[in-house]
Amino acid sequence: PATKIPSRTPSQTPTPLPSATATRTPSATPAPTVTPTPTELPTVRHLRIFDQLYDLVLQNYLYPDFNGLNWLAWGAVYRELVAAGMTDTEFHGAMAELIGKLDDGHSAFQSPAAAGITNAIIHGQHQNVGIGVEIASRPERNTAVLLDVYPNGPAWNAGLRAHDSLLTLDERPILEQLAQLDGPVGSTVRPTAQTPGELPRPVEITRALIDSPPPVSALRWDQGDIVTIVIRTFWDQNTASLLRRRLQEMGDQGIIGGLIIDLRINHGGSEYSLERSLRLFADGTLGYFTRRNGERPLIVTGEHIHNSQTVPLVILIGKETSSYAEIFAGVLQSIGRARLVGTVTRGNVETIWPHDFEDHSRVWIAEEGFRPLGGGNWEGNGIVPDLDVPGDWADFTAENDTQLDTALQLLRQNNP
Repeated sequence: PATKIPSRTPSQTPTPLPSATATRTPSATPAPTVTPTPTELPTVRHLRIFDQLYDLVLQNYLYPDFNGLNWLAWGAVYRELVAAGMTDTEFHGAMAELIGKLDDGHSAFQSPAAAGITNAIIHGQHQNVGIGVEIASRPERNTAVLLDVYPNGPAWNAGLRAHDSLLTLDERPILEQLAQLDGPVGSTVRPTAQTPGELPRPVEITRALIDSPPPVSALRWDQGDIVTIVIRTFWDQNTASLLRRRLQEMGDQGIIGGLIIDLRINHGGSEYSLERSLRLFADGTLGYFTRRNGERPLIVTGEHIHNSQTVPLVILIGKETSSYAEIFAGVLQSIGRARLVGTVTRGNVETIWPHDFEDHSRVWIAEEGFRPLGGGNWEGNGIVPDLDVPGDWADFTAENDTQLDTALQLLRQNNP
């Protein structure tokens, strides 16, 4: 299945990331490319990449204490393992394991294949074989909830919708079987699904080649001037231009008296998309990206699309909202531009920078934090909504969405 991708834009080769983390637009300098000679042993190449990776973390990692990890000691352990000899697959797995020990929820190592997928996602060109959904695990329930079901995809045609949960696959808990949702085109998968408030049911889905839906969609509520825009991701480089287009289209149809932006399934993306989206609603300095030494401002130059700079704005947030989606919502709240409705966000706002290696693998390193204008620390704490409206994505359907209903009521109070 299409799974949610984290957040950040690549360095040299355009690239996105799989997971959920704030991301920054390329400008990090990738590691120099070295072409191995035909007689060079893989271990020599592996050691060269390892040393580059080790030094990148040593010099650039946001936390001087390496988030409590003894980086020097673990580096020595893994260098010895690499020197003993590994296949490429084993080496990439070991590097992913080492970076995972930083345990910051952001930093990650990608094999060449995974980095290639990230590049395709950033350019809106990613395809995969699956059932056409985005999934979030719910370990406390031993289920997986469908954050999004792609219209006219295999899962959609089988009757699944966003907010449904998958319980089992092949009579085993779904969290043990998520990888089995992928498979050859035309093959069949038979999970057990449950819609909130209904009994579990078996579902038969035929896998197919999947194109992800556009990152931005919009609708105007019947007989009203309120518009809802769903931003699925800031990872796709087309996000900002599509957001601009949706605002133009909705405004051309009639006045927009109130706008709801739904970020509840948005796991973030690139700084490129963040900045260009924010400029549609705000202007000026909105906060600061912080490093070990120094900081840089987040500055946008406001752009008017109809009344986008002044329209009453409510943003929906929740536990899946993370990375640059959190920063988008948080900065607009902090300057009084938007009210937030929903539940506290993930608290995952570090910016990760990509560094590419000679074998086309990539490391993403958490190199920056974020400081709001009003102070405070969103990392680990999340963004707190103005109106706390409880509700896990798996507990309601589109028809009984109390968070959305609350946002509508807020805007209608201003525009009776």
